[in-house]
Formats: sequence, structure tokens, C-alpha cells
Amino acid sequence: MSEALKKAVEEGKCCICEDPLKGSHVNLVQLAKKATWKHPVWGNIFAPEAGMRALALACDNCVNTETGIVREQPKFAIELDGNAIRYHAVDSLKDAEPITEEMVTEGEKRFAHGQNGLVSET
Repeated sequence: MSEALKKAVEEGKCCICEDPLKGSHVNLVQLAKKATWKHPVWGNIFAPEAGMRALALACDNCVNTETGIVREQPKFAIELDGNAIRYHAVDSLKDAEPITEEMVTEGEKRFAHGQNGLVSET
């Protein structure tokens, strides 16, 4: 776990209920919103053209421990920039382009042929 993420868990708040995260597990929630920052974000290696997407942090109380599904939608996405923890209102972020089955299928083909730059041909 990065130092920035450790700091967010120690000093930050849940992006759903806004309670402190301290003492909680790291529960990352993938959002279908565009991230305009570098860390933390998520994406799909098979569909890099879909762009990087925002993440939220949720406390243990906001996650169903049996299914891993959040109990409510996050209000905030989190940005970690050095020592700064920034919260972005989810409703202020632009929707991300859907990652379609076709995008992933084409990406898998590129990946299998070493065209994503992630594997080398042998």
C-alpha cells in the first residue's frame, strides 16, 4: 500500500458516511466517473481508450462484509497528491464512457498479440 493511501486511511474520511477511516480496512470503490487526477484511479488494461476513472474509499460499516458491495453510493471520490487528500463531489464529476464488451474483446486480441506494450512476443 502506498504511503499516500496509508495516510488517507489514517487521516481521511469515508466517501459515503464521512466517518473517519482510521481502524478500517482499505475498501476501494470503483466509480463510473472520469478522474482528472493521477492517483488513485482505476482502468481496464484491455480498454485503455476508456480512460482512467475515479475511486472512493469506504469504511467497513459502509460495505457488506459478505458480498463486498457498498451499502450506498459514494458522495465523494478521493484524490491523493503527495501529502494532500482531496475529496471531489461525485455528482460534479463527468460520467466515464462505458467499457463495452467489444472494447474488452478487441483489447484482449491486442494483448494476446503483444500490441498493448505489456507483453513481449517470444
